[in-house]
Formats: sequence, C-alpha cells, structure tokens
Amino acid sequence: MGRPMTEAGKLRRLKSLELDDAVDLRREINDVLLAYGLSVDETMQAAIDDISKLAVLELRAASNENGWKNYARGWVYESKADKKGIRRNVLYNKKYGQLTHLLENGHEKILWGKKPVSTGNRVPGKKHIEPVAQMIEKELPKEIEKALSQQ
Repeated sequence: MGRPMTEAGKLRRLKSLELDDAVDLRREINDVLLAYGLSVDETMQAAIDDISKLAVLELRAASNENGWKNYARGWVYESKADKKGIRRNVLYNKKYGQLTHLLENGHEKILWGKKPVSTGNRVPGKKHIEPVAQMIEKELPKEIEKALSQQ
C-alpha cells in the first residue's frame, strides 16, 4: 500500500478527472451537433428537390399551354455540387436552352429570304419562367420550414 494522498494530491487528481470529463463532454456535444447538422442538410436537400420537381412540372405545363410541346419536354433539373461540396439544383431547358430568353422576353421579327431583313416589329414575349421563379421564392422557405418542423 502506498502512503495516503495529501490534500494537494487529491486536488490535482480531481482536476485531471474534471478535465477528462470535460473533453469527453465536448466530444459528445460535437458528435451530436454534427449528426444534427447532417440531418438538417439532408432534410433541406429533400425539400429543395421536391420544389425543383414541382417547378419543372410547372414550367412544362406553362410551356405546353403556349403550344411549345417539344420545348416543354426539354425542362429538367440537375443537382450539382461545387468544389466545397455545396449542392445546388439548376433548372434548365435541355433541348432548347437558347430559346428561353427569346420566348420569355420577345425578339425582333425578321423576314427570311435571300437576305434577312428586319421588319422593325417585335414578337412579344410570353412570361412562363418568371412566374415559376416567383413560386420557388415563395414556396421554398415554407417547404424547408415544414420539413424541419417534422424532423
């Protein structure tokens, strides 16, 4: 048997135990917060994917309404990650991407013949993308809030 521990020795031992417990507690809290963060990230991405699918359907319906069937079929969304790992959903027209601006905003009328001639008139644009963008801005925060409250 060793000799009895002095008061100073007891105090040093108690401080080292407290320090070990504090380190373990810090690790435990860190693990819980990391798991929660990953869960929130997955929940938010699922909500963003749901809104993206809805937006594609809305764009297809709005484009089809105007009689642009082939153009309407081209709407898709893609989830891309940047170098930092942040995922973003991009909505675009895969088949006729070059037409989106012209159809949304209008364009100049051209008479085609041997030599294209400007008529000075314009074809009016038909807003089909802007209303969907506004719907996304309005609905996405609601969808994320709803998904996180159910978590």
